[in-house]
Amino acid sequence: MDPWDEAAAAAVERLRALVASASSARAEPVDRPDGTVAAAAGAREGLRSGIWPLDWVARAAAFDSAFPDDAGDLLLEALAAVVAPEAAPGLEEADEAALLALQPADWAAAVVHIVEVAPPVPVEAEALAAVAAEEAAAADDALDSDEVMLLEAGFGLVVPVLAALGALDADDRPTPVGAWLLPRGVALGLGTDLDEGDRANGWSGSAGAGEAE
Repeated sequence: MDPWDEAAAAAVERLRALVASASSARAEPVDRPDGTVAAAAGAREGLRSGIWPLDWVARAAAFDSAFPDDAGDLLLEALAAVVAPEAAPGLEEADEAALLALQPADWAAAVVHIVEVAPPVPVEAEALAAVAAEEAAAADDALDSDEVMLLEAGFGLVVPVLAALGALDADDRPTPVGAWLLPRGVALGLGTDLDEGDRANGWSGSAGAGEAE
């Protein structure tokens, strides 16, 4: 198993445990929240509009004019494309480099922070980068200041997308939709459908291929 696949597998297991913990707390599987349809309707409009921040997400997901009919699938596939683009997102070179620099462990750290720690605190890119950097240091892989700044830039692109997908509210606080969407969408981007099994993923230029170009 190459380093990217190994890191992705570890991140997916962490996300799977997060989903299992949420289900256990309710003594039943966690269904899609009531706000999923409304969140998907807003996201669909944004994806079609060609307006930031969902303009580049639509390109990354290779939706063109064909969007998944199912509300949950639309949100999941959009978020998965942020993690591992199916096509070039068309961002500025520096922004694309920052996005693709986000590693599986960074995504897992961010999701756990948002779902378990952040409510009801607004989600900020700097906080997500700090959490990811702290975990990297704890794993004897300390980041230098430039690497932390790159994480901040990457998460700076992600946070507005999460709001546009309904994972964050108008004040950037996590929503019930976000608690459902985030672990599943990120895992899907890392190649695993937590509800249905493994899926192949990845545009050849994405970090999912092992390197950011």
